[in-house]
Amino acid sequence: MTDTKKSSRDLMCCALVSALAIILPLIEMFFHEPWYDEAQAFLIARDASLHDIFFVIPHYEGHPPLWHLLLLIPARLGLSCKLTLGIAQMITYAMAVLVLEFRSPFNKITKMLLPCSFFFLYQFAVISRPYAMMMLAMFLCADTYNEREKKPLPYILSMIFLCLCHSYGIAFAGGLAAADILRRIFHESSILGGIRTINKKLLIGYGILLLSALIITAEIIPAKDSFAVNEEHKIGYPKMLLLCIILMPSETFVTSFSQNKLVAKCTFSSLDIVLAAIIAIVFFYFIINICRKRKILLEFIIPYFFLVIIMAAYVHTHHLGIFLNIVIFILWVAAKKEPITMQEICEPLTKIKLSPKFAETLIKLTVVLVTSVNLYWNAYSYVTDIKQPYEVADDAANWINDNLGDDAYIISSWGNNDTNHFSSNAIPINCFYKKNIFKNAYKNISYSTHIKSSYDEYNAMINKIKELGEPDAIISNSPLIMDILSELEIDNNYEMCYFQYCNRIFKAKDIKCSCIIYVRKDLADKVEKKLA
Repeated sequence: MTDTKKSSRDLMCCALVSALAIILPLIEMFFHEPWYDEAQAFLIARDASLHDIFFVIPHYEGHPPLWHLLLLIPARLGLSCKLTLGIAQMITYAMAVLVLEFRSPFNKITKMLLPCSFFFLYQFAVISRPYAMMMLAMFLCADTYNEREKKPLPYILSMIFLCLCHSYGIAFAGGLAAADILRRIFHESSILGGIRTINKKLLIGYGILLLSALIITAEIIPAKDSFAVNEEHKIGYPKMLLLCIILMPSETFVTSFSQNKLVAKCTFSSLDIVLAAIIAIVFFYFIINICRKRKILLEFIIPYFFLVIIMAAYVHTHHLGIFLNIVIFILWVAAKKEPITMQEICEPLTKIKLSPKFAETLIKLTVVLVTSVNLYWNAYSYVTDIKQPYEVADDAANWINDNLGDDAYIISSWGNNDTNHFSSNAIPINCFYKKNIFKNAYKNISYSTHIKSSYDEYNAMINKIKELGEPDAIISNSPLIMDILSELEIDNNYEMCYFQYCNRIFKAKDIKCSCIIYVRKDLADKVEKKLA
């Protein structure tokens, strides 16, 4: 086969994979209903002032305002939550797919397999959050890394873009710059000598990157009254740090030990940890072997540890999949330096006296296993998201309009003695109204501020609700509201009139969540009961 024919076939393969990887999530997003995290971003983009988006909200959201700014124009033009999120998500995700397929140095088999990952094809594609944008930024950094001396501008801009995506992006970009500088210092055995080896334009670029990272970091440093800072975790930071290091490889590619929540709130058995640790050790051994040969070991280790240092403070299970981006990044950089061969991948196995043929078979079987597991997770997630609602806010909003009306006195339940910590289904319901509908919202804001209410603020909100009288309805995600009624000094004067389930999917697991509306008994007979 001539090089021209081979190149033409490779391009056709890339185009086909790109089309499938983009069209499948696009179809899925038609069925997916935005949940709390997604709705929160939309409401911020639609209702928050520019001042708050830039200078206040990042201290409570944990990431820079770029994602909210991408949502801002379609949201303020009057597009629905679902359409607004879909536009921003597909732009960033589709660009990431195209950069991977048409710019990466991988062979066509690798380019076909990478989008099969659960995190790539569902978690970062269908669920609208900044992670697809972060994935795109890391791919751009990988594509420009080896040419940073000759063309520093594209590389530095990619790094700044990465910082603007998320706090994890700041950590990774900082680690990558530190690795480059440290490698030079170690080579020259001198700090000044190492710095002198850096191209002047690149050195200036690193200075600009540092300044940008410091400004962005200052913008997202958690406020003292943020909910994330004040939330209690089961385990301490050192254990969380170790847990992140152990879990990321296995939970990204092959295991499903965690649930769809904060890692600190997950329960892991001793066997889970041991298996995850073994997988991590084996995986790191192979990656380190590839990096060491190309003298880019620091480019893997330092950004990875910078990332887990930040991650361990407040890591959710879906954050663990960022490891996929790290692996793609380092293999991308490695392959551009020198093509990665099957013989090289098998080398760690042949060193322990396995035959080259058996080692190759073992590697291929492992790839088949990992791909099959991820395809199963994707299939389960896609089918479940289509068959069962991820969120029921649309249905609940329609029920409220039909039975209670626009001017009903509605409150949301709260938790942990914090009146600002709303029921998770209240925020998505607000997306179907032009303004906040809950009378107990903080300063009548439609989105969650993530500000933990103080003792005085809590009491002030309780007194405000009491002064307004007994609410027409209470929205909750729990069938138990007796504590709230007791706090408001209300007798058992409410009847459950709306109860619907929704599913939060993570890999092949789904957690049933509920949306419940209690109506005051004197109004309950006038509304349609809709109970699952």
